[in-house]
Amino acid sequence: MKNYLDNRMISGRQLVAFMIIFMLGSSVVIGVSIEAAQDSWLTFLAAVIISVPVVLMYARIAKLFPQKGLYDFLELVFGKIIGKILTVFYVTYALQLGGMVVRDFSEFAQITSLTSTPQIYLMLIMMSAVTYLVLTGIENMGRSVMFPLILVIASIIITLLLSFGQLKLDNFLPVFDQSLNEYTQGTFNIVSWPIAETVLILPMFDAIKKKDSPYKIYLLGLFLGSSILLIIILRNIGALGPHLMQDSLFPSYRTARLLQAGDIFERFEAIVSYNFIFTGIGKIAVCLYAASKGIAKLFGLSSHRQIIIPTSLLIIALGPVVFKDPLEIIEVYNVTPYFFLPVQIIIPAALWIGSEIKMRKRNRRVA
Repeated sequence: MKNYLDNRMISGRQLVAFMIIFMLGSSVVIGVSIEAAQDSWLTFLAAVIISVPVVLMYARIAKLFPQKGLYDFLELVFGKIIGKILTVFYVTYALQLGGMVVRDFSEFAQITSLTSTPQIYLMLIMMSAVTYLVLTGIENMGRSVMFPLILVIASIIITLLLSFGQLKLDNFLPVFDQSLNEYTQGTFNIVSWPIAETVLILPMFDAIKKKDSPYKIYLLGLFLGSSILLIIILRNIGALGPHLMQDSLFPSYRTARLLQAGDIFERFEAIVSYNFIFTGIGKIAVCLYAASKGIAKLFGLSSHRQIIIPTSLLIIALGPVVFKDPLEIIEVYNVTPYFFLPVQIIIPAALWIGSEIKMRKRNRRVA
C-alpha cells in the first residue's frame, strides 16, 4: 500500500514554480554558457527558441499519459525490460546532476565565505535540508517553493535596479563578432543546461491533476525561467564586460560585489548567496525526487520515500568526484551536454513517437 504522502497532489502553478527554480539552480551564480562572450544573450535567445519544440515534446508525452510519471511512460511504451533499462539512465542522470549542483554549492560557499569549512560538511548541510523537504511529500514541496521563488525574483530585480549605474553599453559591442562555432556551441550548451534538464520534471507529473495542462506548465515555466535568466545575463555582461565575465567562476556574485546604495548599504553579494541556497535546494530536491522515484520503480517498492535517505547519500558521494577542482566546473558543464543528449532529447523523442503510435493503435481498437 502506498504511503499517504505519496498520494498527495501538486498544483500546476506550483509545478511551474518548481520548473523556474529548477532552471535557475546553479545558473543564478555560475550563469549559463558564455562561449559567445558579449553576444551570449543572443545565443541564449536562440537556445530558448530552439527549446520550445523540446519542452512541447515533454508536455505532449505527459499529456498522452495523464497522472503518470516518466518511469510509467517508459514501461508503457517500451515494455518492462527496456523500460527499466531506460529508467537506469534517468536515475543515473538525476544522481549526477544532483551531485553537480551540490558540489557547485559547496565550492561557492567555500570560495566566497566559509573558506576553512570542509566541503563535505557543506554538502551534508545542504542535503539535509533537501532530504527533509522531499521526505515531507510532493504537496509540501509544492507549497514550499512559492515563497522562495518570490524572494529570488525580488532580489534579482533589486540587484538589477542597483546595477544601472554600473552598466556600460560598450560591454555589449561589437555585436555578431564571434565565430559560427562559438555561437552554435553556446546555443547547444544552453539548450542542454539548463533548459533540457527540465526532462526531470516529468517524474512529478504523476502528482498533477488532470485539469492542469502540461503544455501550460512547460511553456510558462520556460518563458518565466528564461526571462529571469536573460535579465541575469544582461546584467552581468553590462556590469562586468565579456572578459571579466569569462574570467569569473561566479559572475553574478562578482557583479553583486560592485553594487552599493549610497554610502551605507553595500555587500549585496549576500543576496546572490541566498538566491543560490533557495534555487540550489529546489533543483537538488527535483533531482532527489526523480532519482528516488526511479529507484523505487526499478525495485518494485511501494513507496519512493523508503529510499530517499539512501539516495541522498548517493548524491553526496558523487559531489566530491564530479569535479576535480573549481576550475573544472565550467569545463565539465561544456562537455556534459554531449553525454546528456540521449536522456534529454533522443530517448524522449523515441518515447514521444512510441506514445503517439500506441495511442493511435488504441484508438483504432476502440473505434
